[in-house]
Order: sequence, then C-alpha cells, then structure tokens
Amino acid sequence: MLKNMARWGAGLLCLAMVSCGVEQLEKRIEGLEGAVRDLHRELQLTWANALCTGDVQQLIERVSQSCAAAAEAERNTRFEGVCRESDIGRHLLDADPRGQGRFLSLMNSQRHSVFYIAPGQNSLVPRRVEKLKTRLLPQRRLPTTKFLIASNSAANPLIGRDKGKGRGKTPPPNQANPEKAMDEGLRRIDLVNNLLLELGIPKSLILKWLFSFPIDSAEFQREDDKTAIGETDDPYSGVWVFRVDCAEPPLLTPVTPDGP
Repeated sequence: MLKNMARWGAGLLCLAMVSCGVEQLEKRIEGLEGAVRDLHRELQLTWANALCTGDVQQLIERVSQSCAAAAEAERNTRFEGVCRESDIGRHLLDADPRGQGRFLSLMNSQRHSVFYIAPGQNSLVPRRVEKLKTRLLPQRRLPTTKFLIASNSAANPLIGRDKGKGRGKTPPPNQANPEKAMDEGLRRIDLVNNLLLELGIPKSLILKWLFSFPIDSAEFQREDDKTAIGETDDPYSGVWVFRVDCAEPPLLTPVTPDGP
C-alpha cells in the first residue's frame, strides 16, 4: 500500500514538473515569437527606408489610409478599389517638397513604365508591355512591394487651345465634360490593371489612383517616358505604373517575400 502511494506521489510530482516545464516552454516560445515579429518589422522598415524617399513613403502611406477609410462608400460602384481626387490631392501637396503637387517629379525615383492610351483604344502597345515586364517584374517582390497604377482624371488643358492667338477653341468632348474625362481615366486604369493581373500580380498588391495632376515634359527623365510614333501625342492619356518597394508601418504585414 505504501509502495503504491509512493508511486502515485512520484507520478503526480512528475506530472507537475512536466506541466511546469511545458508552461515555461510556452512562455519562452511566446517570447521568441514576439522577438521575431519585432525583428521582421525592423527589417521591413529598413527596406522601406532604403528603397523609397521619405516623401514617397509619406504619400503612399497617407493616401492608402485615406482610401481605406473611404472604401466603404465606393463599394459596389464602378470606382470600387480606386482611390480618387479627394483622397490624393491634399496628400500630394503635403508630400511634394516644393508644395506644387508635381506627382511625376515626386515619383520619378521609383521604377516605372507608362502606357499612352487614346480614347477608344482597347489594347496596349506590345513594346510598352515588354518594357513593364522587364523593368518591374523580374526582381523578387518584398513584403513591402506594391504596384501603383496612376491615371489622370483631367483632360489635357492645352488641347483645343488656339496657340497662335491665345484664344480657346471648342474643347474636345472629354475636356468639356469632366465626368467623361473621369470615365476615360478609369477605363485606362482597367486596361492596365487587367494586364498586371494576367502577369500574375495579386490584386492585393495593386494600388489604383485616379486623380488630376499636372504634366510637364521636363518631368520625363527617360526618352521612352514620352509619347512615341504610333501612339497618341497627348501626355495626359498616360497611365503610369510604379513599382513601390516601400510601405510605412500601417501597411506592413507579417508575410514572407514571394517570387517574381
């Protein structure tokens, strides 16, 4: 009897020790997981700071926050998933060091491609598609990588102007009707968005911005940023695609890098 009690006591003591050991092990694992999360966050911040200017980071972060807050109002409309005017203009002015809202000048530090899409054009120029694939896709995507599609919601203010006399002529339909200009800008975004999806870019990594921004040819750093023979010569018809390999903390998620 005493031997059995001794065995039971030893067994209970052993179970207690095992239970205590498991509890300590769980606490250590939780501590390690927290340390890994902190390290992952620091690495993401390091990538963001190395790959983007502070102005670009600020713009992406603030516009994304504004668009997330306004997303519900756009749900089940043709603009669902598209950031528009009110969400972008003021943040662009704040982010531009010169306070002029020069979007292309601000974003020129990021790898990019552009498509010039005329009204009624339903396909993309193959040469431009290859440029995008070569410039933006081969490199390994990071947890902070996004692809930003930006289209102008306004028509070119110089089209329809009598340059010789300085007096305006009848503007083209899209310029006379801001809603039609907005529709055309959205149509251009859809064409390029479909291309990115076909090339395997997840929908969650695509940002779509539709807003009015001024364009000056002096902002084009590369010759092929300009319109080419066989394309519309209107720079306001351009759809700009930027690979943005940075994100401020609110956009960071604990995922591992994926392949191109």
